[in-house]
Amino acid sequence: MGFGLIEILISAQKIFAVSFDIEGLVSSINYSYKVMNLPISIFLFSVLSVLFPTMTKIKDQKELDKIAINLLSAIFFVMLPFTVILFNYAEFIISILFERGEFGKQSVSITASQLKSFSLLLIPLSFFAAQLRIVFVQRKWSKIYYSGLMIITFSIVLNLIAIQYSSLILFSYSLPIAYISSIVIVFKKSLLLSINPDLIKTVIAVLTSIIVTMLINTFLQINQLIIIEICIMIGVYFIMQYLIKNTLLMKILRR
Repeated sequence: MGFGLIEILISAQKIFAVSFDIEGLVSSINYSYKVMNLPISIFLFSVLSVLFPTMTKIKDQKELDKIAINLLSAIFFVMLPFTVILFNYAEFIISILFERGEFGKQSVSITASQLKSFSLLLIPLSFFAAQLRIVFVQRKWSKIYYSGLMIITFSIVLNLIAIQYSSLILFSYSLPIAYISSIVIVFKKSLLLSINPDLIKTVIAVLTSIIVTMLINTFLQINQLIIIEICIMIGVYFIMQYLIKNTLLMKILRR
């Protein structure tokens, strides 16, 4: 249901995109969504496929809550740096992947702007996909229906407003806003539970990696070598996570 919902919403975005007189906007949504979906397909769905059978066998609510908290910490651990990279380097990523032939500078610019908005969907979409499985195991069916209905409603309303006022920004960010709003309303308790020391450490590590990369750029002027810049950012992120001893990273290293 979670995967089907986002596919339906992406199709709806393409339909609404026709209302904007911007050449290539529909294709840019398709390309940027596929790029954004890569970390979800590689990491999240594989982890959920392994965890879900285990979760269905758990009867103790406290044990299930513990798994849920660890899962949400892992989502932030992986998806937060991906969000920063996709947002900051959207144009570079799109250029490397698609800029050839008819896909020129203008196409890169339009697709990169869509990728920036989709990057902010990474964490909410991952959080939502995880929560659907958790509430399914808990047999809280209503939360599944309410959240899905809210996301669809918010998305359609925001798109209609965006079309009415010709606001491309509101149109581009309608899906992240819809998912975040639904999560805050329906999964507020789970959202608060996910705010733990590991999440705080992840945020600190990401902020540190951004600051260090900016400082290095200022003094060494490596902004022409974006791949090196991204590697530095990732390296600083993991070093910081190690220094402040993120529980998830420590477990991975021990194993």
